[in-house]
Amino acid sequence: GASKGETMKRFAIAASTLLLAACVTAIPPSQGIYSGNIAYERGDYAQAKESFSSALQVAMQQNWKPHIATAKYGLGRSLGQLCQFDEAEKYLLEAANLENEISGGKGIHLSQDYFELARLYYDYGKYEKAVPYFQKAIPLAEQVGVASSDPIGFANVLDDYAIALSKIGDANAATAVERKIANLRQ
Repeated sequence: GASKGETMKRFAIAASTLLLAACVTAIPPSQGIYSGNIAYERGDYAQAKESFSSALQVAMQQNWKPHIATAKYGLGRSLGQLCQFDEAEKYLLEAANLENEISGGKGIHLSQDYFELARLYYDYGKYEKAVPYFQKAIPLAEQVGVASSDPIGFANVLDDYAIALSKIGDANAATAVERKIANLRQ
C-alpha cells in the first residue's frame, strides 16, 4: 500500500482539483437571472447588472437563446436604471430581436421587451422612438389578455403612450388612447 505521506499528498491534490473545479464551474444562467431579478427588485441595479452579465456569458457559451434573450433584457433594464442609455438600448434591442426570432413575433416576453424599449425612450424624452415600440407592444399584450388580467397596470402603461403621442403632436391618437384608458379604469 501507499505510505501515509503519499496518501495525504494524493488527497491534497484531489482536494485542490475539486476546489479549482468549483471556481471554474459557472453559475447556471437561470440562477444568474434569478439573482439579477432579486437584486433589481430591491433596487441594487449594479448587482443586478453583474448577475445578468454573468448569466449572459454562460448562456452565450451554451448558446441557449431563451436565456440569452432574458439575460440581455435584464441587463438592458439594469443599465437603464444606472443611466447608461446607449448600453441599455443596445441590450434591449438585442433582446427584442432575439425574442422576436424565438417567439415568431408573438407572446408576453416580446411584449415586455417592446414595452421596456418604449419606456427607456420615453424616460429619456425620445418620444418619437418610444411610440413605435408602444405600438408593437400593446397588441401583443392584448393578445395574451393583459387588459383583463391587469387592467390598472395596463392603463398606467397606456398613460405613458398617450403622453408620448401628445409630445410628438398626434393629439387624435392620444385622445383615442385616453378613451381606452378610461374604459380600463372603470
